[in-house]
Amino acid sequence: MPPTSANPDLRLIRRLLRKALPVSIGSVLIPALGMRLSGRVWSLRVRNEAWRQVFDLYAIGPCQELATELGLQLETITEADPYSQESGPPPDKQLPLLQAPRPSLENFLADPGNQFAHATCRAISEAPGVLHNPLFIYGPRGVGKSHLLHAVAHSLAEQAGAEAVFSCSGSDFVRTVVPELHQNPDDSPLRRQIDQASLFAIDGMEALSERQIAQEELYLLINRALELGQQLLFTARHAPKRIPQLEERVSSRLAWGMSISIDPPVMETQLRFLRQLAGNSALQRNDSELSHQLSIHGGNMHQVLELARHLQDGSSAGAQPTQTSFDRIISVAARAYGVRPGDVASKHRQRPFVMARQAALLLGRRLTKHSLVALGGMVGGRDHSTVLHSLHIAEERLATDPDYAQLIAQLSAEVSETKTGS
Repeated sequence: MPPTSANPDLRLIRRLLRKALPVSIGSVLIPALGMRLSGRVWSLRVRNEAWRQVFDLYAIGPCQELATELGLQLETITEADPYSQESGPPPDKQLPLLQAPRPSLENFLADPGNQFAHATCRAISEAPGVLHNPLFIYGPRGVGKSHLLHAVAHSLAEQAGAEAVFSCSGSDFVRTVVPELHQNPDDSPLRRQIDQASLFAIDGMEALSERQIAQEELYLLINRALELGQQLLFTARHAPKRIPQLEERVSSRLAWGMSISIDPPVMETQLRFLRQLAGNSALQRNDSELSHQLSIHGGNMHQVLELARHLQDGSSAGAQPTQTSFDRIISVAARAYGVRPGDVASKHRQRPFVMARQAALLLGRRLTKHSLVALGGMVGGRDHSTVLHSLHIAEERLATDPDYAQLIAQLSAEVSETKTGS
């Protein structure tokens, strides 16, 4: 009988988990997890304490949601636990599994770019609904927005019980919450659950873009929450006013309290995180060497995670860069979008030119050792901030658009093949 959601196997679970996690996280984290399915118990074995922190930061929520959807009990263990040694427990005894610690304000990786957001989240966890309401945290991927939201939720749940918190992802709000509230406008178990909570939180507000019914329900929920004195907490990649196709009245409500941006982590924080994750694999490398790798392949915690995986596997994330010509990259990217190589460096703003330019910069960042300033100079003299903005857009699309991810992979292979044949 083929596996289904009612009769899952590990292959189905892995496939669903890959869909639930961002591409940049799932491709690195899932291979590092040991999985076992015993009856209705889904066991996850995390490699070590550092990887467990990554798991807590990026995957614990999606894993718990997936377990609930499949009717499974989720249990986790780290390699540092007593029965993780090769000897293991007697075969006739069930392996005791420890629940991985949840994201908290204490285990958040502090950085100059997130200190204000961290302090503000601590304040609302101590006095929800009193200060900074709503609190809107925004920034590029991999800077800790989700960690802070879940840390506040867990803190309040520990203080006042699970019923004091209602939190969900933006996609779940659109897919699950809105239909029930829309069908039962006056009273429903879900509405009563929301009304009883001290915290109402949504992680990933981009999912509400162009969703008129969802935005209408959110607008009503915000007004009601403020009347009830509930704390509101939202995260997104952009400030409220910059979320595409978000109604003015909704963005205005979201900006009523406090909006805080989180900047990408500084090099020292990335280096500290990389050493924690890579463990012994980083011991033989000095800070200068690792910093150089981070300057090419880092930028956010997702990318640091991927680099740590390369170090642990003994592969080099920068094996190709020294040999790759950026002119070759421009030629390949231009051909993919049907434009001339010279158009990539032009001032044209039509979509094919912009897409080719972004793809070229993304490939240049990954396959060469050129700095952002140098890359900007080779695409028409654009400055550092413009290049960084283009890279952020391309990386966000890479994480959310499988077709684009496949195209970039194909272009990367084409650049490498061209290089080998030259």
